[in-house]
Amino acid sequence: MEVLLTFSNAGGSNELDGTLSSVERFDWQTNQWTEIISMETPRAGLSVAVSSGLLYVFGGRTASEEYAPPSTLTGVEVYDPKENKWKHVTDLCFSRCDFGVGIF
Repeated sequence: MEVLLTFSNAGGSNELDGTLSSVERFDWQTNQWTEIISMETPRAGLSVAVSSGLLYVFGGRTASEEYAPPSTLTGVEVYDPKENKWKHVTDLCFSRCDFGVGIF
């Protein structure tokens, strides 16, 4: 069985680019990170979960303009590694960032 998404790093922020939409995948066989298609919305402080081979990202915060205060997000996106595509699937009831998510 081939593992399509073994470990990923999604969103975040840095001093140079601000809030990020980039996502990287770590390949345990080659011991290297590679960038995959970016999320639709840049996010820092997001939560991440995996279910049925799909990567979900929830909420977070973003700044719409340079030096603008961050806005919390309601959006939930899902990444399908077979299609190499992100899509918005729903919104949370309330915007939030820096929170935990569990799948059951």
